[in-house]
Amino acid sequence: MAEQIIKSNVDISKILLELSDFQKKLIPAVAMDTVNHIANIAAKKVRTAMSQVFDRPTPYTLNSIFVKPAKVASLEAFAYVGIKDWPDKGIAANKFLSPEIYGGQRNLKRSEEALLRKGLLPVGSLAIAPGKGMKLNQYGNIPGSAMVSILSGLKAFSEVGYIANRAAKTKTKKPRQFIVFDPPGKGTLGVYERYGTGMRKVKPLLAFIKQPHYKPRLRFHDIILDEYHAKFAKLFLEKIQYNKSLIGG
Repeated sequence: MAEQIIKSNVDISKILLELSDFQKKLIPAVAMDTVNHIANIAAKKVRTAMSQVFDRPTPYTLNSIFVKPAKVASLEAFAYVGIKDWPDKGIAANKFLSPEIYGGQRNLKRSEEALLRKGLLPVGSLAIAPGKGMKLNQYGNIPGSAMVSILSGLKAFSEVGYIANRAAKTKTKKPRQFIVFDPPGKGTLGVYERYGTGMRKVKPLLAFIKQPHYKPRLRFHDIILDEYHAKFAKLFLEKIQYNKSLIGG
């Protein structure tokens, strides 16, 4: 899982000389509070970067950034800023965001795995992209309902998956016909829908493409560490001085 630790690390030797014994006892709590404060700001900046780097990221993607706060008051208090590696729905965000952070090939989507198991996704084409006839959602992605219809029509669901999604298929008034087709000329191998009189026309819904190779473009670790190095020491000292003034010293 992509994660970054933010740890309390500041020289307080000079500060200790100015504090009473009681004030010194507050330092571990201040360290924990400062770590958590920086972690939450850093997480917000990662979400902002996502909106700048990605084209219309979904709420699911943006909300995948989480903070595991420090809970123990300590001079070595630490918090985590991470990306969820458990799926709230669909695929875990960490799986599809890791290539954007570290580069490389992304993991197969569940729809791609289903087509591969069915033998419909050819060797060398281990990914799918929307075809020209696919109506995308507000985030520029293939709607889940459309993918369910296609996989059901191609009988590419596993038995469990098919039963779970059969209701979506039966809502359609007229049966839709999908085929894997490699049209002659400039057409692209992929999934097409038959339509028109006698079902003689076809429109491209999914294109089979080579698995894309990603370059790192989300500076996940750099954003968090930049925030830490720029603000932690200053904020920590400010909180010490503030607490010192409250109790006198």
